[in-house]
Formats: sequence, structure tokens, C-alpha cells
Amino acid sequence: MNLNQLRLYKEVASRGSFTAAAEAMMMSQPGASLQVKALERHFGVRLLERSGSGLKLTEAGEIVLDAATSILSAADRMEQLVAELRGARRGRIVIAANITGGMYVVPPIIAAFREAQPEGDILLQSEPTERIYERGEQGIVDVAVVGGPTAGERFEVRRLCRDRLVLIAHPRHPLADRADLALDEVARAELILPETGSRMRALVEHAFREERLAIRPRLVVSGTEAIKRAVASRLGVGFVSVYAVTEEVRAGVLRVIPLRRTDLSRDYDLIRRKERYVSPALQAFVDFALEQGTRLKPDLPAPHKKMQ
Repeated sequence: MNLNQLRLYKEVASRGSFTAAAEAMMMSQPGASLQVKALERHFGVRLLERSGSGLKLTEAGEIVLDAATSILSAADRMEQLVAELRGARRGRIVIAANITGGMYVVPPIIAAFREAQPEGDILLQSEPTERIYERGEQGIVDVAVVGGPTAGERFEVRRLCRDRLVLIAHPRHPLADRADLALDEVARAELILPETGSRMRALVEHAFREERLAIRPRLVVSGTEAIKRAVASRLGVGFVSVYAVTEEVRAGVLRVIPLRRTDLSRDYDLIRRKERYVSPALQAFVDFALEQGTRLKPDLPAPHKKMQ
């Protein structure tokens, strides 16, 4: 039994004629008769009987017609939904991002994408980077945004945008008005750092090692928001992504201290598992995100004058 046989049987039953059904299905009358006989052999009962007025459904034939109508309706609906998904009119996309990316980089991209394609359903999950790799390997997420460098040969990696870590301070901090701070001076300051093991901490530690400087943090906290709060409370200075501090700098709550000859740049990468199926909806989002990423260039305001 197959869907074509059920479609043919429904046509025969509704038209009361093998000839009319065969024409509707664009097949020969003998071929239509053979297909219905094959269906009868499958069930082991007669489905149709000839009468003076034409074809008549048996009791079993009525049961099969009722079920066939439901099956074919469900099959048509399935075809429609898959066609919609293939056309990117529907489809759920699960996106994972590291904590900073999930808070400051990805949401504006999703908002712009939803405005352009409101039919899409997007779920954003913020996770630590290593957890994102695990979920990507398992196929739980469709695409992810992580701070580079990106590891894992099973992932396709595309650069989304450039990021850099900046040193922030309270506007009344003694270093806040410096325009060319050396890294050895930062090493002697009351430094607030993220937990050991974070990608941001690793980037900062690498920069200090390059200058053969030791890090002796005054405070170790969990995450960018905790660093900003500690700095705003005048507990010290700290490094955060430039994307995470733009609003606070504009508001005059925090200040960025320029560093001398120190590059704390990194890429935000868009990654997905190589062998994972890419739906049209997902491909549309990836293309859109990569295009939007070229426009993500935080513009920090000029330094404020020293507060009295």
C-alpha cells in the first residue's frame, strides 16, 4: 500500500468510475484497475462492487475511504509545512552565544532579522563557551557565536565581527584621565578580573605574559556585568568587551583608559557543525548575521574632561 494507491482509490470512490479516475490521475484505465486490485489484495477484502448504477463501496471500502481521506489530508499538510520550511517562511532556529555575545552582540542582529523576516522563530541561549562547543557537537544548537580563537575541526567557522577588550575605570579613579597607559602600570593597579578559565581572562593573561608581567588581581568576579559593577563601585579597574560598556561610557558612569602598544583584539565567530543540515531559514539567518556583523563597530564617545 502507498499514497498513490490511496489517492487513486479515493478518486475511484468519489467519481464512481475507473475511467474517470484514471483520466484525473493521468494513467490508463487498466492501470487504475490493477492498482485498486493491489490495494484489495493488501487488505484481503473487496473494496468495490459493481452494480447497475456503477461502482459501490463495500463496508470495508467505506472504512478504507474514510481512513484514506485522513491520511491524504495529513500527507498534504506535511508537504505544505516542509515546503514552507524549505522556503524559509517558517522554521525554528536555535542560537547559542557566549555570555558577552549573548547580551550585547547577538540581540541587535536577531532584532533586525525578525524585522526583516517576522515569520521566523528564533531561540537564543547564553552559555559559557566550552558548553557551547558541547551543545554544537551534540547538534542541540543550529548556530553559535563565540569569542575566538575557535577550536574544533568539526565546526565551520565564519568571522562575525571584531571585538577588543578595553580597560575601564570609574571617572574619579586616579588613572581615569590617562591617555597612554602602559601595561606595567595596569599590573600595579587594583585589577578586577574574571574567573580563571574564561576566554577573556585568557586573553588578558596572554597580553601580560607577552610583557613578562605578573597579574595580581585585587578582585576576581564572575562575568562582565560583575566587573562593570565592581569598577563602578570604585573597587579597581578591569577589562571588558568594548560592546559591553558603550552605554555606560556614553552616560559618563565609566571611562575607557587607552593603553599603550597593547592589542587585546579578538574575533567573534559564527560557528556551526559541518555535517549539520542547513535549512533555508538557517541559511537566511547566517547570511543576514554575517552582513550585519560588518556594521558592528562600537563608537565610543571622546574622553570626558576630568571630574572635579
